[in-house]
Amino acid sequence: MGEVDDGDSPLALTPLDRRSGLDPHDFGEAERERRSTAILLEGPRGHLQPSASLLPQIPPQPRGEIRVIDPNRLPDARNLENFVEGAQDHDARRVGNEFSDHVREGTCAGPLLPGPGDPDRAPPKLCEIKLALTEIPHGSRHGRSVADFGGAARDGFWTGRDRIGYRAARMDWQILFTLTLVALALAAMIRELAPPDLVLMATLICFGATGILSPIETFAGFANPVVAAIGALFIVSAALRETGALEMTLGRFLGRYSGVRRSMARMTLPVAGLSAFLNNAPIVAMMTPTLIDWARRHRVPASKFLIPLSYASILGSLTTVIGTSTILTIVGLVDQAGLEPWHFFEPAPIGVLIASAGFLYLLFIAPRRLPDHVDATEELDDRSREYTAAMRVTEDSPLSSQSVEEAALRNLPGLFLVEIDRGAHLITPVGPDEVLQSGDILVFAGVLSTIIDLQRTRGLEPAAPEELLRSLPGGRNRPMVEAVVSGSSPLIGQSVKASNFRSVYDAVVIAVHRNAERVQGKIGDIVLRPGDTLLMQCAPEFMRLHRNSRDFYLASELPGATPPAFERARVSLGILAVMVLAVSLANVHISIAAFVAVAALIGTRCISASQARMAVDWSVLITIGCGLGIANAMDRSGAAEFVAQGLVVSVGHLGPIATLIVIYLLCLTMAETLHHNAAVAIMFPIALAASAQLGVDSRPFVMTVAIASACAFAFPASYQTHLIVYGAGGYRFRDFIRVGIPLDLICAAVALIAIPWIWPL
Repeated sequence: MGEVDDGDSPLALTPLDRRSGLDPHDFGEAERERRSTAILLEGPRGHLQPSASLLPQIPPQPRGEIRVIDPNRLPDARNLENFVEGAQDHDARRVGNEFSDHVREGTCAGPLLPGPGDPDRAPPKLCEIKLALTEIPHGSRHGRSVADFGGAARDGFWTGRDRIGYRAARMDWQILFTLTLVALALAAMIRELAPPDLVLMATLICFGATGILSPIETFAGFANPVVAAIGALFIVSAALRETGALEMTLGRFLGRYSGVRRSMARMTLPVAGLSAFLNNAPIVAMMTPTLIDWARRHRVPASKFLIPLSYASILGSLTTVIGTSTILTIVGLVDQAGLEPWHFFEPAPIGVLIASAGFLYLLFIAPRRLPDHVDATEELDDRSREYTAAMRVTEDSPLSSQSVEEAALRNLPGLFLVEIDRGAHLITPVGPDEVLQSGDILVFAGVLSTIIDLQRTRGLEPAAPEELLRSLPGGRNRPMVEAVVSGSSPLIGQSVKASNFRSVYDAVVIAVHRNAERVQGKIGDIVLRPGDTLLMQCAPEFMRLHRNSRDFYLASELPGATPPAFERARVSLGILAVMVLAVSLANVHISIAAFVAVAALIGTRCISASQARMAVDWSVLITIGCGLGIANAMDRSGAAEFVAQGLVVSVGHLGPIATLIVIYLLCLTMAETLHHNAAVAIMFPIALAASAQLGVDSRPFVMTVAIASACAFAFPASYQTHLIVYGAGGYRFRDFIRVGIPLDLICAAVALIAIPWIWPL
């Protein structure tokens, strides 16, 4: 074994037989595969001399060009630096590492002679060339081609002696600083000292302040088209929510309760399908109240379905590049590294396999591990405030011609259908087989949350006169406000209709609550008393004008109570379909397609400009933009190569698959305990460098980082969708551990078996 005897800890290797390359047969074979130009450097014996004897050994007619370079013709550091810079792109596989990081001076073991015909050229001091290190297994040849050697090595050098060796890279201050800073950032996120976006932003600023990144490189991540695409997709999802398209699409699949397994299948499959084309967080945020309301109506615990809702959205998002911000971040890093761009369905081969295995787990194993938490609304006591509300069945209502039971309006938790006003007929009590008709006025008594749910039910509208609703300013942006009538209010002793409420307050009364008493009759005929609580649909200026009015003791706006614009649901779904087709079939970049979709949604009034601004989750964009910058810092400083080299030295002798397993486990651990986008930012450059060290295709390593970072199911904080259902379902931390860890293991097993098979190492 040859060693480097310069005082550093040597890395023992098989002797190179005085050639900075490999067996020429291997070299020619590799060149036929790569079709690229490679460079063969002759190493020294005493003084440097080219050896033409190698040329006859090269297999005839290689498809690439092989050039034997006489190092004596590279007499100074600058020329040699130009030489290797010009050569570094000859590796057709674009491993992303430089052929030479830099050229450094050392002690000459033998002079480099001036080239013939150039007597004025001064002898250089250069005796050592810093290259990149490739892991060379014991007893094997030295890589497969000079392209491997140039793209994947570190610190191979010649010194004018008879031996050539390799040594591990020294940890300079940039590597030490980068690794220390990243470790501190990880510790801060684990201890929850600050939100992930703030921690990553502080880390990125430190890299810029110390010069590891230039100002342009520091903030280049925010200019990445993927960051813009994610922001636009937030707006697209919000538009589908505002128009009720998600409720129309997914709510229909729920149907009537028919057992946990069948109902879960009807819920998870459409959620997964939609999550492939929309960001999964808005889908879960929209479906959570719909699912809770459905569970209340059918007297089943919502906790049996909310964790599967979150899991299904993640599993479905693995099949395309736009389903989750995790894979979109990978797409941005792939573009930044100059690798082959991902197409729309790039992760689909592995994503479909993992999703299929995950659904089998959710249907057959998870129901036994999910808790039975009783929802708080099912335990309402007599102290709950009960409103009286009237809703009209619209002309085009899907509830028309359905019975009360078929419309799921009977025995609602916290809500009771008191009577149906059908013109000259008053139907009370209301039987379960009573068929609803267009124009029916349904009088309900119930708690505030269920009254608000009625406002969002397709086919029902407040029973106030239509001309009042049409004349109310604000359109769909009219807020829902709860106000208490004061003792000095001019409303006391007057009915709602006689008080001319609409003209005076720019508001329409939807429901009335009176303490310890159920209010009878139509809303317009109710005579108001001090202390009555009114639920109103108001003009946008109501809160500013009447917040401190003496007519009301208290006025508060109710968030999330605005009814969707169901009439524009089909328009928003059509725009979504065009966006997906443009990306998948016409090869339009997702950022362009998403912004065109946003413009169309605002132009068709599916969402307002102010709603679009509020829909963007800026913390996610900051996290991703900073993550891209941190990944660049790890690459620029050499920290990623340093960690990858240690990883390869530790497990590389076991083969690339062992390295792949370690990378998967590291990504999964970071994604569970920190943040999935932070895991991608830190592990992507390490995985890329590890593939280069091993001399294998980078695609399986990149895909492993994407899948491992996305498939985090065991910790609530690992994913935004988990946090959405965490509180809504009344879950405990151990509930996620109990259900999520088996799914983590299933996804890991499928991924680590299938990825090397789909993308061979």
